[in-house]
Amino acid sequence: MDWVEKELRVAGATGAVTGAGVMLPWALEGSMSWLALLVFPAFCGAVAGLLVGVVAVGGGRYALWSNRVWPARSHRTWRHRFAALSADSTRGVTSSSTLRIS
Repeated sequence: MDWVEKELRVAGATGAVTGAGVMLPWALEGSMSWLALLVFPAFCGAVAGLLVGVVAVGGGRYALWSNRVWPARSHRTWRHRFAALSADSTRGVTSSSTLRIS
């Protein structure tokens, strides 16, 4: 399993667990069907997690490209660059998707 597959699996699973976890209090309350309150948010969370994972993979691929153009001085520098580009690309997409147009 390469790093791309691992990143996408972790992002999808994290999104699914978060989506179901947010709706868990309402499902335990019993006001609605637990199936509707857990399965649908888990599905939506998994899709959102995969979108975030794809963006993070894009940032990681950009880090790999930048290492060919501008080699890192050390392994530590490379790890920081990879993490910063992955996180920044994810932050940019998620923050731009939450902007409201008035």
